[in-house]
Amino acid sequence: MIFCYLRGTVITVLWYSKDYGFKLTGFSDANYAGCKDTFKSTSGGAQFLGEKLVSWSSKKQDCTALSTAEAEYVSLSACCAQVLWMRTQLTNYGFNFNKILIYCDSKSAIAISCNPVQHSRTKHIAVCYHFIKEHVEKGTIELYFVKTDYQLANLFTKALPADRFNYLHDEENTVIRNKTRLVVRGYRQEEGIDLEESFTPVSQMEAIRIFLAYDTHKGFTMYQMDMKTTSLHGSLKEDVYVCQPEGFIDADYPIHVYKLKKALYGLKQAPRAWYDELSTFLLQNGFSRGTIDSTLFTRRFDDDILVVNQSPSGIFINQSKYVHEILKKYSLNTSDIVGTPMDIKDKLDLDQIGTPVDATKYRSKIGALMYLTSSRLDIVHATCVCARYQAHPTEKHLKEVKRIFRYLQGTVNMGL
Repeated sequence: MIFCYLRGTVITVLWYSKDYGFKLTGFSDANYAGCKDTFKSTSGGAQFLGEKLVSWSSKKQDCTALSTAEAEYVSLSACCAQVLWMRTQLTNYGFNFNKILIYCDSKSAIAISCNPVQHSRTKHIAVCYHFIKEHVEKGTIELYFVKTDYQLANLFTKALPADRFNYLHDEENTVIRNKTRLVVRGYRQEEGIDLEESFTPVSQMEAIRIFLAYDTHKGFTMYQMDMKTTSLHGSLKEDVYVCQPEGFIDADYPIHVYKLKKALYGLKQAPRAWYDELSTFLLQNGFSRGTIDSTLFTRRFDDDILVVNQSPSGIFINQSKYVHEILKKYSLNTSDIVGTPMDIKDKLDLDQIGTPVDATKYRSKIGALMYLTSSRLDIVHATCVCARYQAHPTEKHLKEVKRIFRYLQGTVNMGL
């Protein structure tokens, strides 16, 4: 059933408008005894920055609630914990929220959180859920009642009619990737011998959405960067040796092994090595690491304003530098320019009687073009047609591949 729904909502995505505020609010809901097997309730929560949904959850509760009010109270505690975590994240952006609003559709749950008399009747609930009362007393959290019809968090606790999904916005994007890498057998590593520390910080999806919401709130233009072969750039602290890969054995030294200076895919410490490499570079160039989120780096100027490139017209995605690199790599940067990536008169086929060419070099060119198709839709068809003949390429096929490169030479600055 879920797949049937997805089939009709393939291009449904989040939409962050820059025309609204940046106030941190939360919505909490619970479905009492929603699990038919254990009769445990389901907690649902949604957290907003202005009208930008940046965090949500749907989780079966650990305890068994004895009433709807208790289930809602446990859900309120979970929502409170999440908004407090988000508040600490937002301090890296210069925001300090002294009062956060949480909306709940249960007056009884709100009473338990605010009224000491009501609170004394819930001592059988685990102590870890009662911290919300302390934040309500401090004024950090304010609880408000909202009617069920306006409860946004119920999307994460129960099945809803179709009209509750109509506010979602649509957009479409396609990325094509096709790459091959040399991978180390990391499962054979032993801690203390060729492995010391493998943990690396990873951004939570909520932290990423907070960043996106902040950008749209400020009207910034965001640029996305993808570092090529990230796991190959990290410097290793340990002594790691690997055998020569099959098919690439040195004829003069067939039994020798390699000592790695940089990480390879498959090494357990590869992600950590890359994080250390990148963070060191950023810190040396004036960036500051986030006090809460160690994957967030910011650079501020004297006026204490975060500077990001701005443009009111939109975002432009371009790979001109990469085009220049591959043209130079394959010595096609001086070839004649053509106006189309594929001649409409040419009909490619297997060409079984044609002169064969080096299949490895042919596949290398196809791989370079496939990576470029992520921003150059005009070469997608021509590249895919030529890619069909990678098994046994001939001069006829290679001619068409070179034509694509000749077309790229005249359209270097094109993009999305």
